[in-house]
Amino acid sequence: MDKPTTSDNTHPCAELQRAKERLKSIFDTAPVGIGGVQDRVIREVNPFFCHIFGYTTDELVGQDARMLYPSDEEYERIGKIKYEAIYQHGKGSLETRLVRKDGSTFWEMASISPVRNNLDQIIHYIAIKDDITERKNIEQQLLEAKEKAEESDRLKSAFLANMSHEIRTPMNAILGFSEILQHEGIRPEDRQEYIRLTNDKGNDLILMDIRMPEMNGLLATEKIRSSDKDIPIIALTAFAFADDREKSMQAGCSEHLAKPVKIEELKRILQKYLG
Repeated sequence: MDKPTTSDNTHPCAELQRAKERLKSIFDTAPVGIGGVQDRVIREVNPFFCHIFGYTTDELVGQDARMLYPSDEEYERIGKIKYEAIYQHGKGSLETRLVRKDGSTFWEMASISPVRNNLDQIIHYIAIKDDITERKNIEQQLLEAKEKAEESDRLKSAFLANMSHEIRTPMNAILGFSEILQHEGIRPEDRQEYIRLTNDKGNDLILMDIRMPEMNGLLATEKIRSSDKDIPIIALTAFAFADDREKSMQAGCSEHLAKPVKIEELKRILQKYLG
């Protein structure tokens, strides 16, 4: 009786050959760099690996992987991280800077897995490398923008906090009224009364020029109001626009005075808040 035969399509050797061909096809056409390393010596690379680094296959195979790192320190650091990760987790993934043939550096993400023999011994490593330079550049830009925004907010808060303190001193009240107190239309007895009120109550009222050249008076008012809801804040503006009063009130001002100040209006406000 004839022995049963196995067709070429189902023979174990044929299956193994086809599996090898499929793996080689994946290896050759993968859109990421794939390299095999043994004792940190490059043993095999795919075309995209060569594309990333700018070398030919012959220039890479057989060479120490040190040639791909910008410094001995980075070479040693990555080796330590890689072996620790594989020992703990069976594989490793890390980001590092590498150097191309032309000397330019770039960021890569490397995923490294060991290849074992029938005795479960590691015989070499397969590294899959992807250029992530663009992603790292975007991350850096976002970080710098975040730091710049935080610094801007810090300086703004410090500036307004300082101004909210300085503007509440008696001297500011005196300086704020000095021009008004020189007005010829104020009676001597009223002028003396206003000076007394200014000296006695300087910390109890704020004159806020909402159109200061170096500071936004409305923002300063909002800052003061965030910590003090009660102190009177009088908006004072030269060449007032139609919506200045509304903006001042929305910011938290108690009253709004437009220059040239009317004496009766000034008297009313002083008596209302300081009298």
